[in-house]
Amino acid sequence: MVESMRRCQVGLVAAFFGLVFPANACDIYSATETIDVILREIRDGTIDRVDVLSIPENVNTFRTISPQMMEGFSAGKYSMKIARENMTQLSASLAALEPRQGKESTDLRWGFWFLDKSGRRLHSIFFDAEHWYTKGRRGYIDGNSCNFSSSLTNWARRNRMYTQRD
Repeated sequence: MVESMRRCQVGLVAAFFGLVFPANACDIYSATETIDVILREIRDGTIDRVDVLSIPENVNTFRTISPQMMEGFSAGKYSMKIARENMTQLSASLAALEPRQGKESTDLRWGFWFLDKSGRRLHSIFFDAEHWYTKGRRGYIDGNSCNFSSSLTNWARRNRMYTQRD
């Protein structure tokens, strides 16, 4: 009987912490640290290029698109070799991402892969479409689910690295 009550108490505590601290809560420190690592790897030349995947934001899908599905569903893939001319704007866009808490699920439309010279993926960032009812975008940085500013997608748009719906 006592053991049964302990299990019930443990279950209630676990359920409470699951509500207070959702499993997909943003680890802001980790997200900020990942951004700093990406910026450092761009500066030191470890990251050689960025691939941008996009699905038009106004396209409706029957399922939400996850990071794992993004590659197969992307309508457009664009690559940019990182050079001195584009490094400053890209770095400023990354630094302005401002990761913060978010609980909503994502329906991704943007993917950014940061690759080394051999083409190996070092980091990935994914975003959903921008919505009128939320500031910024929901997404993932190396698997960490957070809300972000739209700075990186704005950079991709300025550089015409996206797919438009006809």
